[in-house]
Order: sequence, then C-alpha cells, then structure tokens
Amino acid sequence: MKEIKVGVRELLETVFLPQDLNAKNQSSSRGTDGTEGHQFLTGKRPEGYRREVAVKFCHDSGDYRLIVQGRADGLFEESGMLIVEEIKTTYLNLADVVLDESGVHAAQLKLYMYFFAENEQLPAAGRLTYLNLDTLEEKSFTVPYSATEC
Repeated sequence: MKEIKVGVRELLETVFLPQDLNAKNQSSSRGTDGTEGHQFLTGKRPEGYRREVAVKFCHDSGDYRLIVQGRADGLFEESGMLIVEEIKTTYLNLADVVLDESGVHAAQLKLYMYFFAENEQLPAAGRLTYLNLDTLEEKSFTVPYSATEC
C-alpha cells in the first residue's frame, strides 16, 4: 500500500491562500511573540487541559493510504465531549475579529475536531480563540462539529 503523508497546514494551504490576520505589523519576532502568547494562554487553562496534542488520521482508498498529521493547540474533555481548541495570535483589535466559518482557521479546527472525534470515538466541539498580543485579551468562538461537513 502506498502512503501519502501530509500535514494539516500543508493540506489546507492547497485549498486556501495563506492567511495572516496581521500582515502589516509583522516583525522578525512575530513567531516568538506568537509562541509566547500560546504559552501564556494555555498556562491559564484549567487542570486536565492538554497542550500541543498530536493527532494522526489515516484513510485507506484502494492501494493508497492518506495520513494527515497535525497538532491541536489544546484538548480537554467536558461532560463526555472532547473540546478542541485552536489558538491564533494577532495584533488586531479583537472587536474587529469575527468568526469566518468557511475560513482557513475554522477549517483547521474542523479537521482537528473530526480527527479527534473519529480516533477517540467521542463527540467533539471546537473553540477558536484569538489572543491580542498587545493587550493579552482573548476572544473565543464556539465552532460546532459536523461529521458530514468534514
């Protein structure tokens, strides 16, 4: 069987144009700022919250096996349901940030929800969280899971 391996980000970039919420304010320290923002935010999460959770999903078709791999920013269980969190950092005013359910950020989260729901055999829900790196304010959106949509 021939294996085709692809990362979640790579897969999404074949469908979406690269998207950045803060292109005009990018600096050489943007990656470091984003990492520190993620650490700040996930450090505030409750006990049982798992950070940087690797996921792998396999799909066989004929002589091929597609393997999609990624890493969700956070995962926790609540009332028998998996909650998958994807965190995006920005310098935008959070009042200007809206949920684009057909955008790349929501698509990434939906893939993670599908993979975890299939692998863990539990229902899943998603939370897309934006963190403003200047103010450290956060804004979250609930993203419902639909197996048929994925």
